[in-house]
Amino acid sequence: MIRLLLVAVALLFFASAPAHAQLLMSGVSGAEKASGGGSTTPALDGAASVSGQTGSSASATLTTTHSSDIIVAYTIASTNNGQVTSCTATGLTFSNRGYYNRFNAAGNGNLLEVWWAKASSPISSLAITCNYNAGSYADLIVFGVSGANYSSPWDSNASMMGHTAE
Repeated sequence: MIRLLLVAVALLFFASAPAHAQLLMSGVSGAEKASGGGSTTPALDGAASVSGQTGSSASATLTTTHSSDIIVAYTIASTNNGQVTSCTATGLTFSNRGYYNRFNAAGNGNLLEVWWAKASSPISSLAITCNYNAGSYADLIVFGVSGANYSSPWDSNASMMGHTAE
């Protein structure tokens, strides 16, 4: 129940956040759907979360049921000038979509980062780990999205995130 609530909160955040912190995905085009590329509406395909992880990493285990999913790792951390150095999982290559941080003059604050990968086939009990360069207190939400445009899943307006890494 708590995990579902965390995912719902994350999805609500993305829908209601200011423009600089929103995450937008594009759906499958008509041509992709005609060739078997999936539905035109992105949909949640599995989710997992952990809360209150301390130290230099946070890990959650994800299972999905569809092929050609976009896997998203969304992390929020309280840290001292820290950042996510990588997100990893066997068989997946994660890229940083973007981040938003707010630190005070002493370097203490909060960090939000979004990492993503393509999963060509369904995944089963896959551990996804995000690593931090400074000690942190972190929450990690991972989820699969089916029906997204697999070749170009993100909104083309890169300025939607606070800072883009792509």
